[in-house]
Amino acid sequence: MKKKIIVALLLLSLLPSHLYSSEELRGISFFSPRSQDMNAARDLVGWHPFIHQYDPQKNYFTFSFTPEYNQSLRPKNISLALFNSDTFSLSGSEIEGREDTNELLADYFGLSPEFASDAFFKPLIRNLIFDMALYIGFDRWVRGLYLQLRAPAVWTQWNLKLSDCIIEEGENTLYPAGYMAASAVNPPYDSYTQAMRGLYDFGEVEKLKFGKICGAQTLSGVAAFEMVFGYDFISKERSHMGINFRASSPTGSRPKGEFFFEPRVGCGKNWRIGLGFTGHTRLWEKDGEQELAMWVEANFTNMLKARQTRSFDLCKNGFFSRYILAKEFDQNGIFTENILPVINFTTLDCDVHCSIVADMVFMFAYKYNDFTFDIGYNGWIRSKEKISLREGITPNKYGLKGVQFAVNPITQQPDNTTESLATIYETGPIISDGLFPVFINTSDINVKSAASPLLITQKFFCNFSYAWLNCPNILIYTPYFGIGAEIEFEGINTRNAYQPTNTTMGQASVWLKGGMAF
Repeated sequence: MKKKIIVALLLLSLLPSHLYSSEELRGISFFSPRSQDMNAARDLVGWHPFIHQYDPQKNYFTFSFTPEYNQSLRPKNISLALFNSDTFSLSGSEIEGREDTNELLADYFGLSPEFASDAFFKPLIRNLIFDMALYIGFDRWVRGLYLQLRAPAVWTQWNLKLSDCIIEEGENTLYPAGYMAASAVNPPYDSYTQAMRGLYDFGEVEKLKFGKICGAQTLSGVAAFEMVFGYDFISKERSHMGINFRASSPTGSRPKGEFFFEPRVGCGKNWRIGLGFTGHTRLWEKDGEQELAMWVEANFTNMLKARQTRSFDLCKNGFFSRYILAKEFDQNGIFTENILPVINFTTLDCDVHCSIVADMVFMFAYKYNDFTFDIGYNGWIRSKEKISLREGITPNKYGLKGVQFAVNPITQQPDNTTESLATIYETGPIISDGLFPVFINTSDINVKSAASPLLITQKFFCNFSYAWLNCPNILIYTPYFGIGAEIEFEGINTRNAYQPTNTTMGQASVWLKGGMAF
């Protein structure tokens, strides 16, 4: 055992010092970054010379297709949003001196009472997006009237990249008789990585049904179907200004709660409706061959209520309390000898909505004959999520087990004792609730533990494209094609706020954008 500890400490000493955080672990159970279909910068670049046209004297069409690869950056900052750290420690109840630490209790996860390890996270999100859009100008009927349709298809992969450095395996150490069942029980898992897959029952303990971590998870679908109906009330040769009504139908995925870092396509089945503003002006022109224009777009939408399934912690039991073990009782308040993780009954259907989502673009577009170069800034803001439960916990059915026994070792009868103040750490003196169980009610659920806070991101982007403007002499349409890239940074949050400093993710993207105007 001493040799294993020495080797583990040497390995840990080689890891970067930033992995260790003296701050309290805290965070959210649900990660909700910018939806793959919300990207005003990608929407505008490349095809802007062919939309909002001045006096075309006819109805006109512009089609675009945009294959894109997108990947999250700085995995530590995603971990900060989830845990306020990118590592935490676990130790079993029989590890000497653990009462003075903030280490997760290994017993709750089906690990040996003498198990000890450090868990590490390097979250990664990757997206493949194929965005298709159509712009129709109805100038033949009403000058400045237009319709825009958009449907981005998405393949996404989410991976927490959980690993653990095992300090003590605790092999051949059983849960004592009465602790998890009437007889001694062999812990089923050898590592935290294995335990979070939720593969086995052990003793009287039901296996993990929700909040599991099982490596990379993938999902695909159409993120949303967006319709924009607008009118340019100013339409001049050098500039335009307009307003539009926008609506987005929820064709993406609905969160189910089975996995802790659950992949998402779209924004979670929320309908979005709102208004947008668009405008541009020509700043400079030379010889009819060169020009510099400034474009501004701002879209504001409301995310209507949508039914989702999320996992919740308990108010007075704190971070990760959804993984504490609980006892199940019958209608007479007698322990049924069934034990289960709290998350198995605090994963509930709820309604989720956001008051406002803002997506704003400020861009310069330089044009030289058939070539166009775009460069700009994109700011994105989403207000904090508001959650209301659609269902609750069955009254007088569950109470926290903590480290209390399942079966009284003396009487060999089911033990009704609960521990309503139990935490994921179980440090300090253990306080039971006495002879009568204390039940968990719906009012004990911490709704904020699954709600995304205010999110702010800032992005810089560029795009280079070429249009075959002379082709209309031969063809009835004008093809164009280009390449672009962007890098997005987490927004600014106050360092001493209740929520972690970084509440979303940075990401980088590259794309090809082409299409036809006719």
